[in-house]
Amino acid sequence: MNDHKINRLLHVSMCILLCIFSSVNKVNASTDSIARVRLTVYPPDCRVSIDGISLTFDKSLQDDDSVSCYIPKHITQGEHFLLIDHADRKYWPVRQKIWIGPDNILFYRLKREAFVSTNDIYIGALGAITGLEFGLPLLCIGGHLERFNIEASCDYLFGRTDNLFVSGLKLGWGILYGPRLKLTPQAGFKYIHGERSWLPSISLRMYFPLRSHFGISVVPEYDVAALSCKAICTYTF
Repeated sequence: MNDHKINRLLHVSMCILLCIFSSVNKVNASTDSIARVRLTVYPPDCRVSIDGISLTFDKSLQDDDSVSCYIPKHITQGEHFLLIDHADRKYWPVRQKIWIGPDNILFYRLKREAFVSTNDIYIGALGAITGLEFGLPLLCIGGHLERFNIEASCDYLFGRTDNLFVSGLKLGWGILYGPRLKLTPQAGFKYIHGERSWLPSISLRMYFPLRSHFGISVVPEYDVAALSCKAICTYTF
C-alpha cells in the first residue's frame, strides 16, 4: 500500500515537472525566435538603430555588399521604429515603422541618390554669368575638407570696357541643408587680367545635385566693381 502511494506520488511529481519544463521551453523558443530575427542592410557600413538603440553587426555575417545582425532579445515582438542611415550622407536614410515577429526576415537596401556630402572635390564649366556684368565661367575647381572650402576659378567677362579674363581664389565654409542642398559662403580675391588689378569679393555658392556626382552650382557674387550671379554645371567626386 505504501509502495502504491509512493509510486503515485512520483508519477504526479514527474507530470508536474514535465509541464513546467515544457512551459519553460515554449517561452525560451518564443524568445529565441524573436531574438533570431535577421536584419540585412546594404551597404555594409550603414548605421542602424531600432527605437533609438544602435545595433552592432556581426562581422561573420558581412560580405562585400551587405552586413547582417540578429535583433537582440530585449527588443520584443511588436511594432518598432527603424532608422538606417549612412555616415557620408550619399544615401537616402530609411525611417519607418516595422513589425518584428518570430518569422521576420528583414532586408533593406539604401538607394544611392544625388546627396551632398561633407567632403568632395568638384569641377565646374559650361554656364553663364549675368547681372551688372556678363560672361562665361570657363573653369572652376574646388573642394571641401570636412566643411572647409577652397576654390579657384577663371571667367571671361563681356560687361566691362574691354573683354577680360578674370581669375579668382576663394575660401569658404560648407553648410549642409538636408540631402539636396549645400551652401558655402565664400570670400576671396579676383585678379583682372589686362587691368592688372585685384578686387576683394564675397559670394554664396549654392550646389543643387541633379544626379549622382552631377548638379548645378548657383553663385551670387559681389565685388567692388559689380554684382553678378553665376550658374555652372558641376561634377563632384
